[in-house]
Amino acid sequence: MGALLSRIATITVVTAENQLTTTNDVASLGAIEYLGLSDLLGVDDYMQAITNFMSDRRRLRRITNAALNTFKKESDVSVIDVMLNFSSYA
Repeated sequence: MGALLSRIATITVVTAENQLTTTNDVASLGAIEYLGLSDLLGVDDYMQAITNFMSDRRRLRRITNAALNTFKKESDVSVIDVMLNFSSYA
């Protein structure tokens, strides 16, 4: 999620099971490039993902725009509001 806040496109990996749902949700919005579970990835996977990612500026722009739009306040409640005040929405 930190990459969304820093406004840059990112390749994301999951290091724990409790990160799967949120990561898949954010990836489905197009706001990150989800590579997979870190335990299942090798150096070649990372190198290929980075090479592909950096060679497509349009894709980088789409992901960056999706990340920014994810946090844009379109209604009375933004994603950031919910994240910062989760207990009051649960």
